[in-house]
Formats: sequence, C-alpha cells, structure tokens
Amino acid sequence: MSSEAVKWTDVGALAISSLGLLVAIVTIFMLYRQLKANMGQFGAALDQIRLNQETLKADHERSRRSLAISICMDWSRFVDAEITAVTRLIEEFDEEQCRSIRSLGELRVNRKHAQLLSTIFQKSAPDMKFDSEHLTGTDFVISGKNILFLRNAAIRYLNMLESSLAAWHYGVADEDIIVDQFQYLLDRSRNKTAIEKYRKTEGDVYFPAITAFMQKIQPKLSSTRDIIA
Repeated sequence: MSSEAVKWTDVGALAISSLGLLVAIVTIFMLYRQLKANMGQFGAALDQIRLNQETLKADHERSRRSLAISICMDWSRFVDAEITAVTRLIEEFDEEQCRSIRSLGELRVNRKHAQLLSTIFQKSAPDMKFDSEHLTGTDFVISGKNILFLRNAAIRYLNMLESSLAAWHYGVADEDIIVDQFQYLLDRSRNKTAIEKYRKTEGDVYFPAITAFMQKIQPKLSSTRDIIA
C-alpha cells in the first residue's frame, strides 16, 4: 500500500470523526435548547403555583375576616337591653346566689338592683313590682317561673357567647378581630367577667371557648393597663 493511499484513509477517518463530533455538538445544543425551554416552562409553572397559593391564602384570610365580622354583627343583635341587664345583675351575685339560680331555688336580690330587675322582667312578668312595698326586708325575692326565666336568659347568653368564640377557639375566624371586639367582656376593675361565677356554677367544661378566650386576653389587658397606669 502506498503512502498516498494511507493519507487518504486518514483523511476519511478524520472527516468521519469530525462529522461525528459535529453531530454530537448539534445534538447537545438541541438538548440544551430543549432543556432551557423546559426549565422556562417549569419556572412559569412554579410561578403559577406560587400565585395560586397566594391567591388561596388571601381568599382564606378574607373568609376568616368575613366570618369574624359576621359573628360580631350577630353578637351585637343578640345583646339587647334584657340580656345586658341579666349579665350586669348576675355579675353582682355571690356564689350562693349563683347556685340559687342554677338550682331554681329562691333568690334574694338586694333592693339596689330594682332597676335591673324591672328591665329584666318587663316583658316576661310586666305585673311584677320592684318597689318598697314588695320588699322582704331589704331584698326582692325571685322564685318559680321568674327564676327559671332568669336562668334561661343566663344560659342563652353563655351559649351564644360560646358559639361566637368557638370560631376563634378553633381557628376559623380572624383572631385579631375577635379579640378586639370581645375583649370588653373582661374588666375585673368594673366587675365584668362574662358572668364567671355563674359560669363556674354551671361548669367551665361546658364553655371551653369562653374559658380559653378569657385566659388569653387577661395578660394582654393587664399589660395594657400597666402601661396606661
């Protein structure tokens, strides 16, 4: 074999190798472009997922705020003059008087609460009089159907408050709105405790949301009053 033939063989091998390399480079380039396109699509998909998550979160928070506002509105409609008088009266009672309500026994109420009693019974017992002629010593005596009415009003108050705060307790309503709007219920300096003594008489176990709420806002209110003082 001549040297010239060998050279042509080398040239052919080199050409084939070069062509193979070129094909490999083109293949890699095409794969790179495809990968880049896929990465772009993947990034766009991630951006869409993040956007969807943010939208869902915003919708969720909006729903929580809407529920909290609805609860506050329902509560405002519920707390009328009668319920307000009932809670103000029971806040003044001692443990023995609270037990009398629960057992539907005879309840003695000091005459200084005559106005509250008149407000409470003006619809259910309009003929009842709370003046000096109807005193037993220094007290008015409440019994029978009238003390049953008083207990039912107290239970309605506690049940409504428990159902209102349950949405906060289980995290389905906006916490800040509920705390801001219901914290007025606790002010021991003004003897406001959401009728705590009577609630304990009925059993705190039946009102877990109220109990948890009062425990949560007590430190907040105490620190706020310390700053003001």
